[in-house]
Amino acid sequence: MKTSNFDKLYTDFKNLFDICRYSDDALRDEILKRVADDGVTSGSFLFRFRLVIFKFEVAYEDIEYIGYER
Repeated sequence: MKTSNFDKLYTDFKNLFDICRYSDDALRDEILKRVADDGVTSGSFLFRFRLVIFKFEVAYEDIEYIGYER
């Protein structure tokens, strides 16, 4: 699956959580795994981590990071 704007995802993630168990590749792989596990092929996908919701838009073989909300 092709990813877009994931550099911004990792930057946002690191700014919110000083100590995190994810590297940029591990975070990308976790998102892709959860999208696949949930069977999302189009529409919105939400990744919850602690009290933050990270928003993604999925379309066919593309997933784009949109932003987050607390």
